[in-house]
Amino acid sequence: ALAGFFGMLFVLLAREGRGASAAALVLAGVAWGLVVAVVMVPVLGLVGREVGGGALVADLPAELGWPTYVAMHLVYGLALGAVVALRATWRRHA
Repeated sequence: ALAGFFGMLFVLLAREGRGASAAALVLAGVAWGLVVAVVMVPVLGLVGREVGGGALVADLPAELGWPTYVAMHLVYGLALGAVVALRATWRRHA
């Protein structure tokens, strides 16, 4: 659900790719993935401690490993940027 929320927010902020090149949209997606990674660190801590998610959720980035945590968000952003870029390209050619 959170991935979908952040994805919709990216699409709205990217204005569905109007006027941007495909490469710029992919790079924006990668940057967005890193922003989401940073935002989720305190959110996971809050959910783990205050909402009952437990220590595993609160310490997820460290438990998973920081390189893996960052890589997951980079892949998310790369895929998100690529989908927005493809959709924008299709709209320009339609």
